[in-house]
Amino acid sequence: MAWAERLVSLWPLNLSHCRELLASDPDAEFLLHGVEFGFPVTSDAAAVPPSRCEPYRSVFEHAGAVRAAVQGELALSQVVRPPPGLISPTRHSLGAVPKPDSGKARPVHDFSQPLGRAVNEHIFHLRRSFPTITDIASTLEPGCYAAKADVSGYFMNFPANPQHWHLLAFLFPAADQGGGLEELWGTRVLFGLRHGPEIAERFTQAVVRLMRAHGFTCTYGMLDDFWVQGSTEAECWLAWSFLIAILTHLGFPVNFSPGKSVAPSQQVRMLGVEVDTAAMVLRLGAARVERLRALVADLVSAYRRGFPTRPCREISSLLGKLGWASHVLRGGRIFLNHLRACTLGARSPRHHVTLNEAAVSDLAWWARALRGRAGMRCVIGRLDPPLQCQTDARGQWDSDSPG
Repeated sequence: MAWAERLVSLWPLNLSHCRELLASDPDAEFLLHGVEFGFPVTSDAAAVPPSRCEPYRSVFEHAGAVRAAVQGELALSQVVRPPPGLISPTRHSLGAVPKPDSGKARPVHDFSQPLGRAVNEHIFHLRRSFPTITDIASTLEPGCYAAKADVSGYFMNFPANPQHWHLLAFLFPAADQGGGLEELWGTRVLFGLRHGPEIAERFTQAVVRLMRAHGFTCTYGMLDDFWVQGSTEAECWLAWSFLIAILTHLGFPVNFSPGKSVAPSQQVRMLGVEVDTAAMVLRLGAARVERLRALVADLVSAYRRGFPTRPCREISSLLGKLGWASHVLRGGRIFLNHLRACTLGARSPRHHVTLNEAAVSDLAWWARALRGRAGMRCVIGRLDPPLQCQTDARGQWDSDSPG
């Protein structure tokens, strides 16, 4: 219909430029088909049963911030009002997560409810591993320069197949309807779809492969964040300029807000970690360290006062945050095992789990680690080939040392 055709014409990615730059990429068939026709939400839309979910309470608690965010998405046709009389039989819940240290809230789409009828239950996806700050740290050289580029609303740049837009419907508190709710439809890969990270990461790695094919081998991508580095400032400027040119040519909006895209420097914050190549250290920000300290101290204190149970969602969230910090604090991962074991029996994130003494002992280690050196550690940088030692049956040692 003309309504859908007009919205398709507003999709941000440039099809001809994507074909020009990605034609030889090993993932070209999947990516180019999605750019041209929209990425399918599911392989069989008719198999998704009807569901009529309501917004979460968080939407009303942060109504002003959510309304501002959704109005911005409406202005860009990332979500739209369907034609009069067109109502979707499948409607997911909208939620809101407040952003730290700001008056904004991020709308989140829950496609995992209701159980047995959720859209995500009908989506096939491939699990993928993502690069980490450790991968970047392993390639650093003393005094090298680095830069990063950030893409605005990364998921919203990937179009959804128009035949599946009705699967992306949700209710939104409209200010002009006397506090009532109106139905909106998504036209892009909304954040919350089960295969959204896979689509985004496959496109990210295609850009990384393109950069490396042009000689910029120290290029990394983590969803919407891209990292380049060079031995000299001029080398890094060349790589960063080329990266910005590629992203812009493909149709991605590069975010040049302070702290988002950073020009070549020896101190760059990436994935929440400050990378200092002059001192060759990684640092966790002081504010993040304080928040982690408070979360750990709260759990330990509650356990000591006789309150060992907590919602599984809360423990899982803390595990994710401490797992991120363990990329900087060496040895941290081993002190997550007992805490993770406490969550294994929970059937739902809402269920409560009981902490034990072993888990609290691990948390005590984290409390001490977060007090020391404000979360800073030295970076090894590029690793030399390892020393390989061998022994024969008589116990005679030999070594295979480089050089």
